[in-house]
Amino acid sequence: MPRRATVARCVLAAAFVAASAAPLAAATPSEDCDRLAAAPDPAAGVAGIALEAIDAEAAIAACAQALRDHPDSSRLAFQYGRALQRDGQADAAAQLYAWAATDGLADAQYALGVMLQTGDGVAADPVAAARWLTAAADQGFAPAAEALASPPPPVATAAADAADPGLVALADDLDGLAGALDAFVRDAPRSRFDPLATVQAAGLSVDALTDWTRQNIVLVPYRGSLRGARGTLMDRHGNSLDRALLLATMLADAGYEVRLARAALSADAAAALRDAPATAVADAADPAGRAILATQMTDASADFAQALAADVAAAQERARADAATIDSRSARLADAVLAALGDVSAGADAGADAEAVAALQDHWWVQVRDGDGWVDADPSAPTVVAPPPHETMAPEALPDELRHAVALRLVVEIWQDGQLHEETILDHRLVPGLLDGQAITLRQAPLGTPPAQRLLEQPDPVAAVLQAAADAWVWQPELRIGDELVTDRLFTMRGEVLPADRATMQALGIEPTMFGDFEQRVGGLFDDDAPEPQAAPDEANAPVRITAEWLEIAVERPGAAAAVQRRTVFDLLGPDARASGAAPDLSAAQRMRRALGLMREVDVMVLGAAPAPSALRHDLARDSAGLLRAVAPLLRESDPTAAGAATDLPRIQLPMLRFALNRFAPSGATPDLYLDRPNVVLTWQGIAGTGAADLTASLLFDIVANDVAVSGADAFASRVAQGVRDTVVEDTLAGDGAIGNAAALHEADLAAGRGWQRLISPDPAALAAFDLPPEATAAIARDLADGAVVLLPPGATAGPAGPLAAWWRVDPATGTTLGMNPAGGAVMTEEAFLVWFQGIQVGGCFALMALTIAAGMPGAYAGAAICVAGGITGAVAGGIGGFVLSGASSLIGGVVAVIAG
Repeated sequence: MPRRATVARCVLAAAFVAASAAPLAAATPSEDCDRLAAAPDPAAGVAGIALEAIDAEAAIAACAQALRDHPDSSRLAFQYGRALQRDGQADAAAQLYAWAATDGLADAQYALGVMLQTGDGVAADPVAAARWLTAAADQGFAPAAEALASPPPPVATAAADAADPGLVALADDLDGLAGALDAFVRDAPRSRFDPLATVQAAGLSVDALTDWTRQNIVLVPYRGSLRGARGTLMDRHGNSLDRALLLATMLADAGYEVRLARAALSADAAAALRDAPATAVADAADPAGRAILATQMTDASADFAQALAADVAAAQERARADAATIDSRSARLADAVLAALGDVSAGADAGADAEAVAALQDHWWVQVRDGDGWVDADPSAPTVVAPPPHETMAPEALPDELRHAVALRLVVEIWQDGQLHEETILDHRLVPGLLDGQAITLRQAPLGTPPAQRLLEQPDPVAAVLQAAADAWVWQPELRIGDELVTDRLFTMRGEVLPADRATMQALGIEPTMFGDFEQRVGGLFDDDAPEPQAAPDEANAPVRITAEWLEIAVERPGAAAAVQRRTVFDLLGPDARASGAAPDLSAAQRMRRALGLMREVDVMVLGAAPAPSALRHDLARDSAGLLRAVAPLLRESDPTAAGAATDLPRIQLPMLRFALNRFAPSGATPDLYLDRPNVVLTWQGIAGTGAADLTASLLFDIVANDVAVSGADAFASRVAQGVRDTVVEDTLAGDGAIGNAAALHEADLAAGRGWQRLISPDPAALAAFDLPPEATAAIARDLADGAVVLLPPGATAGPAGPLAAWWRVDPATGTTLGMNPAGGAVMTEEAFLVWFQGIQVGGCFALMALTIAAGMPGAYAGAAICVAGGITGAVAGGIGGFVLSGASSLIGGVVAVIAG
């Protein structure tokens, strides 16, 4: 069972306790639930009961207890949902249907699909409806196939009748734009990311697919699976294991039974594989289809065609200008960095050749079922003859220890009676070969805060939201990976780290607002079992205090120690006070600072492969269509902002997609570069300031890991050049509002005649000679202590909010290089990539963000998603129509520019 379903169901099984307690028969609760709420299923011989005939009061009581007794039962969850739907509690029913549908129950998939298709008690979502109905139809559930073929009419609602006609027209435009994106997704070339498309092009025979893999996927050395099938197809590079996983997928798509085979090659055979000639294959191009998209999008947007055309043109012009400068800036700056480094590369990459041969000795291929036996399908067969396998397995049985991964951990620091210790509150392992382009977002929600609507009714809603977050003393972290939600612990400002379950919330005296204002929307299901509210701790005088939180990123490779880096979420102590053991200051200003840190969202991109432009464009078009379809129903509501607060919009990770498209030189220019371990990029999105009067939207773009492998000569210089390019791309895409980028500061110093200097040892006296801010000095000292060489300026540069300092961190053993500042490999900007925030204060963007961060609503970050992705800047007071119009135009213009690029 998916972890998300298990955790959520265990928590809510007890939560869905009916307010009434109707007497039950002597039968067990499960039997009563079956009798009172089972769906009719003539094919299975189940008489069931029609939805309109359910005795809601009795069925709710029976199914609530049954689900508490059996929290993993999809059948009982579905039947409880039917009882709640009969009682008019559509949102609660949809929640339960979703959990049962995720577990594969066709009845639930159908019920949820129809609700989303018609908008019966929930916001209509045609895309999600089609997905669930298709899943049910694929299981042979006939009513689902009928609903797909002849969808029922939408349910008329009072809200729809009262909707603003202008917004309804805009919603129609967004649906039309989504349709244009759908057409692009359907017609775009798929040969670079869809194994089935390759099967259709290469042929169905084992020999044809094996030959295609040999000719199109360059064999490179690393241990374990990094890319997986889709990533290997995108990258056109892979070791023998990833090539085997791709070939196995294609052969399975062609109808063969396959397994993986593994054997140890001799050193001579591995060296022969290393020296075999190879040519990388260029990406498939579709310039005509990409150009047509811009026209189709403009034609589909009657209400803002002119604005959209202008936004697309401006974004395309900016993209062309960016591309023209990245190459020249990178080359000039790489030469300067290499010259300043001097001879530190002596001995670099020692032993790399032996490591490559050792990695190639671990050889994998595919075996195909042939009657009672198996035949080999090995892309390396013309070069080497593998010995008999010492191990075979199904592709899906590949053990975790053979997969590259990135572990994300949230760690809180707790001060207790003068002593500090750390506790991990979230720990999850991301496997790049299995992610398949899913959006990954980390959030933290304050629990037990007032409902969003109550805060927004205050005279100063922005101040009310911020104060509620600052006063929150229980926080729940969650990691969303596509549709999966990972969360299992929460922490309190009393220093407790506890399971995120109903029992914990009952003991703490808080409502489980990790599900948003769920209780208010479903009619107070908790009234008879409401927890007794507890007072927040007096943190200023408490013996236990939460003093800091960090995001820890660990890059894990088979056979190697994990490379771990930390990023600060908030830190109320700082390095000096932490070293001295001083008691933390928990003033109102510090609590506000902590709240702003905790409310930031972190988008995560884990790269195991160099992404193919056609794959990124396909995924961006697909996700953008989903976002537009999700926004459109909100505009048809009588109160779009309130509706948006209850909607979790799809993520459009445009900044990281643009980085991925630009970080490598054009195809064929750097054929010797490839990934041999995961790369990680983050974007931190939130608000900055000290209170409601001085808030701005902020975006922090953060390169965490950018290691590359080099198969050609002078690997050290190639890695330095790539690290410089990564930092230049970061700065170029961030635009004129970028703050703290090492490439930009180094270029400015070079132009002013100030050379940067090399430092190779953690000598405090030598470091003190540089006039840098304390936080920069501390971070540089850590880099030096870890064995890095740094290039740093003689002093800080004046910035808008104080002195700025950045430096180059270089690994002398490999040449891996990254521009650093006290925030890590990061650049902060008050301008979004492609679209600009320009100092948003209490405008519409923050108003929507306020809606979504109030009351701990991790399922409802609509405002933040629109704000960050689309750069909406109009004030709500100026009219929601123009507000959404400008944001939609900016977002779509940026998306189309990237796709049509």
